[in-house]
Amino acid sequence: MRAIFSHFSLNFSPQHELKPSMMKDGRRRVSFLGAFSSPSHAMTPKGKQVAVEGLRLMAEMRSFQKIFGAENCLMLPAASWEDLIAASKNVSPALIHLSGHCFKEQWVFEGQSREVSCVSGDELGKLFLKMKGLRAVILSGCQSSCLGHAVKKRVGDEVQIICSTTKLNNAFASAFCADFYKKLAEHEIKDSKEDFIIGKAFRETISKYNFGKGTNTLKFGDPSPMMHRDGDDGGRVLDFDHLGNPHPTDSSGNGVYSEHCLRCNPQCGGKFEII
Repeated sequence: MRAIFSHFSLNFSPQHELKPSMMKDGRRRVSFLGAFSSPSHAMTPKGKQVAVEGLRLMAEMRSFQKIFGAENCLMLPAASWEDLIAASKNVSPALIHLSGHCFKEQWVFEGQSREVSCVSGDELGKLFLKMKGLRAVILSGCQSSCLGHAVKKRVGDEVQIICSTTKLNNAFASAFCADFYKKLAEHEIKDSKEDFIIGKAFRETISKYNFGKGTNTLKFGDPSPMMHRDGDDGGRVLDFDHLGNPHPTDSSGNGVYSEHCLRCNPQCGGKFEII
């Protein structure tokens, strides 16, 4: 497999990695810059600490590195906003992938002591606008569409944004993005127009999941209609299963997760859009 973008002259295959070239400003050209953030907690205005759902991102990082090759990518685990700013001064990526949470139209990075640190789409866009050669930004986080549109306003038509219009199953999002990147690699060999390649690879990945042929068995679609509703405390209300029967409970009578309940396990993993 060859690189996604021919002007980078990078080779995707880890067995045949080429040393990325340097730009005039001293930045190293890479195909992929990934920032992976999973903060452990947030603080409410009243000073109360609230736990944040953890994400398993190390396996995702490894799968992406196998696709791009270690020489052609830069991975930022437990990424803070400052980490991404620092990386932007050292590398010039064709793709930027942010993996984690989106909250109130802001991207959630890891702050001090793994506390939530939020950055607006406008601020992200300002940073991305400085990156020469950037062709696409992937925001792999729940309901990141509004954030994506804010980034798009800053970066303009030269950069395509892929974001989510729904909640996302973590395993589905990781698999979908990996399959999308593999499609990009396939098309670069035959096609030269970068915008066309990105759009075509995105549509083909969606089609793959619609026909149940994705790496993950969940389908491309909005899981929300089938999911348990959210309670006032932010948790799920596990009252009835998908058949309308009372949900399994623990010894205290509280609803518990059930692998047999399709409201606990929707058959759709989420939806992405490209703008």
